[in-house]
Formats: sequence, structure tokens, C-alpha cells
Amino acid sequence: MLIGTASLAYARPDNAVVGLGAAASSALWFVALGLAMWSLGSRLKAPWVWRALDGLVALMMWSAALWLAAGLLQP
Repeated sequence: MLIGTASLAYARPDNAVVGLGAAASSALWFVALGLAMWSLGSRLKAPWVWRALDGLVALMMWSAALWLAAGLLQP
């Protein structure tokens, strides 16, 4: 969960709930990331896996760049 100025919309009693939710989602994210890396550890020795990961990262970066460029073109 990303916390930013959106959290200012919550009143004082709800601040604790937002904080606990953010902490829980962060813990869940890092546990899931660790488990994924643990399960992929032996597979990461294959060159094709790295090419696939590089291709996925490139696709995500180009998608974000095109999305941002399209937003700049809007009046």
C-alpha cells in the first residue's frame, strides 16, 4: 500500500487503521517477494530466465514511458 497525501483524507481514529494496513501489506509483500526468490533461486542460473526477465522489465519500462508520453499529449 502506498502512503502519501491520500492518507490525509482519513480522520484521527482512522489513521491507526491506515498505518496498520500499510504495515501489514508491506510485510506481506516482502514475505511474498522472498518466497518467490527462494523458489526461483535454482532457476536463475539459466540464461533464458535472465533474458525473459530482461524482456519483461523492458516491456514494463516502455509501457510506462508511452503512458507518460500519452499523458503529456493530452490538452
